Amino acid sequence: MTWQEFEKFCLNYLTRIFGECFSSRGGSDSTHSDIEYNDERINFAIECKMPHSQSGQFVLIPNDEYKIFDFSKKNKTSRALDGTEEIITYVNEHFDEFSSPGTKGVDLQMDSNIYERWIKAMYRQKNVEYIITSINKNICDENIIIFPLDKIGEYFDISCKYRIKKSGSRGIGKKKYKDACKILKQRGVEFVEVDGYQIYMEKKLTNSIYVGEEGKYKFNLNTCKPDFTYMIRVLSNTFNANIIFSLKIKDGVTQDLAILETFKNLISAD
Repeated sequence: MTWQEFEKFCLNYLTRIFGECFSSRGGSDSTHSDIEYNDERINFAIECKMPHSQSGQFVLIPNDEYKIFDFSKKNKTSRALDGTEEIITYVNEHFDEFSSPGTKGVDLQMDSNIYERWIKAMYRQKNVEYIITSINKNICDENIIIFPLDKIGEYFDISCKYRIKKSGSRGIGKKKYKDACKILKQRGVEFVEVDGYQIYMEKKLTNSIYVGEEGKYKFNLNTCKPDFTYMIRVLSNTFNANIIFSLKIKDGVTQDLAILETFKNLISAD
């Protein structure tokens, strides 16, 4: 199951079990949480995490002249997030070890509490209060658990490494949108242009598809609502070295019934 499929499963699960006030929010946009709860009385977010998944990142650029790492100005997270300075200090002290990490990366050997603090601070900025996950890779209702963000360290082993990672997709401007539409027309794809740099096709596709490239840009079609509608996004050609946080579900964790009851009371309180 892909992370996109897992998010859809979690949204369906929450809606079936707890009601209709949940909606998809994040998708491929890392600046937003995955699922939002809003009943005009309270509003908070729920983050979907697979049993083994990434949980945030930021770019550090090696400065060979001064033997330190610079915090990239293009980062979507703030340098002020709890734990960031401790991590930068650590990699600066081990500059030669981390300056050429490659795609395999180099593990940081720090207290995992530092990573946990960073993850919590990052998700709090997105209004996240709860995490929804599965106790193993067998994704089904019986294996789903929900717990507060503050307890993430009790449910996941948290690790961190510095490695080169190709940047993901980003929004598309008017010119690149026209370029992508031109490619689709050249390939004989029938579609209608709609607002928001989207297209509408009568044929429903089950997955994102590779469109092609125009100049140095590559494009993807990402499924969105309503059905048969696709968002065109630009795939980046840049490779950056990132501090990457990872989660792995701990053995033996189960749904805490008291936590589940608290969650139910939160969304059903008068």
